[in-house]
Amino acid sequence: MSEEKFNINEISKIVGVAPHIIRYWESEFLQIKPSKDKLRQKVYTGNDLDIIIRIYELLFENGCTIASTKITLAQELD
Repeated sequence: MSEEKFNINEISKIVGVAPHIIRYWESEFLQIKPSKDKLRQKVYTGNDLDIIIRIYELLFENGCTIASTKITLAQELD
């Protein structure tokens, strides 16, 4: 069974943030682990999408800082 895959533009539209924000979050949150397809473009899984949505919620809806979001994600996911 194949899990659904998304490119960065699809993730951007779903979450409602620009692609450069997602790229930044990748550098800050090690839980986001996109792979690369045959064309060497990043491919995100449904799990990556769930994590990105959670990051969005913590930062934009709850007003958390990057540092506190890292701690919360580590507690929730690790």
